[in-house]
Amino acid sequence: MVIMVNSGSGNLADYLINGNDNKRDKDKVFILDGDLNLTKKIAEDTDYTEKHFHIVVSLKGKYENEVVSDIYKDFKSELLNAYREDEVNISAVLHQDTDNTHFHCIIPKKNLLTNKKLDLYFDKRDRQRFELIRDYIDIKYNLVSPNDKELKPITKATAITKNWKSDTKSLKTKKDKAEFEQELLNKIHSNIHLFKNQEELLNYLKENIDIEKFGYDYKKNKFYATIKHEFTKQRVFSDIFNTGDLKYNLNSKNEKVYEKFDFDEFLFSNKKTDLSHNRLNKLRDKLNIANIKYSDFIDNRIGKARRKAIDKLNNVIEPLNKDITFKPSINKEEHPTFLTQNKKLYKDLDFLNKSDISQVATKFFDFKELKRGEDFSLIKNDKSNELFLVYKDKNDYYNYINPASKVGGTTVDFLGKFLQAPFLSTFVIDPIIAYLKELKSVLKEISKIVLNELLEGILRTMDKSNNLDTSMTFKGRDMALNRDLKPY
Repeated sequence: MVIMVNSGSGNLADYLINGNDNKRDKDKVFILDGDLNLTKKIAEDTDYTEKHFHIVVSLKGKYENEVVSDIYKDFKSELLNAYREDEVNISAVLHQDTDNTHFHCIIPKKNLLTNKKLDLYFDKRDRQRFELIRDYIDIKYNLVSPNDKELKPITKATAITKNWKSDTKSLKTKKDKAEFEQELLNKIHSNIHLFKNQEELLNYLKENIDIEKFGYDYKKNKFYATIKHEFTKQRVFSDIFNTGDLKYNLNSKNEKVYEKFDFDEFLFSNKKTDLSHNRLNKLRDKLNIANIKYSDFIDNRIGKARRKAIDKLNNVIEPLNKDITFKPSINKEEHPTFLTQNKKLYKDLDFLNKSDISQVATKFFDFKELKRGEDFSLIKNDKSNELFLVYKDKNDYYNYINPASKVGGTTVDFLGKFLQAPFLSTFVIDPIIAYLKELKSVLKEISKIVLNELLEGILRTMDKSNNLDTSMTFKGRDMALNRDLKPY
């Protein structure tokens, strides 16, 4: 596996889907994680010259999508170990349109929690950790490492090796021989499923490796193959080398009964065999140390800003609503992806836009409702004295508008303005939604004519101090009846 880290500011999302001149085969492009449009928007909103990280992870040869998905999940977990889930936006795209399966990760250079620059990679500091991530995943999934001399075995013809003689000229010491034995057995175990039976496997080995003989060591009680190298030879031990005529026992008639090798049973048991277990554990330990070191560095660098942002969110969400209790969401997926979380987020945002802004403003923020009619509400911010008219449009979306400046938006826009959070995550809006689901929509749809009449009426009754005469009633030019305003 090869990992390449770059930075950029171009329209990478479009390139990943369409390629150059829209020539990419879209049937071979798959979204592994995230939402490219959301990632693109977050990146574009940053003030940095290079707006996103671009990470390419390339695997030698072709791999099934399911395998790549598992590799990506492990890679993402190690990559972002120092960050909270609501701090980083990431999208990943899998490409199967080349000889080597690979995937791209786009990560905006913005910490969504602190609203500061995301410190994800600095080559001098992080190269060693990324190499440990690469080596760990290589061993775990039996991938080809850049340190390997050979290519990834993908067919029986290249499953073990084409020419062990040329690869083993330098084998002289015990350590060299031990590494050779481990590598050979790893390759046999990893590719044994490509052979129909033991005979086919042993014939293949004899054709490609200089095997002097197969035998049985009675002292060690192990079968072996004696392999000749250019300057030395060695025994490699495995039950695979039991040719059926090496070890015997005498039966009651004093006849030799040879121990046979059960290829099918070995094939089944080998599915759970991991000959690289020790090396994998050692890499895991090294990677844990590197991850802890990186996590401590990030916490020292942004910990204060991170805690300040969390406190600000808690001050908005918790003290203003004691009736709301946080309950863990029940998700059938053990590890929900960013994509599934975004689907919930988009659904929640749509729900918010169809919820009464007045109810949100008076419950969670420093607003009071001055007047309410059947199709509008008038609210005022106690701190800034801003006045907003709240109404529902023909799409059942609630909107707010400042009668003086004509600036406004939807419920989501209102939350973005007054929550002072850099990003509306599910963590922020879940308590608000929990409250709103207990309420019913109370405003009726308003016509444009009535809306304009209301805005003009409000402006006429506002004094120079921007205060409103709350004793008034509005009477539109095209309305037959007075609009009776009652407290909410």
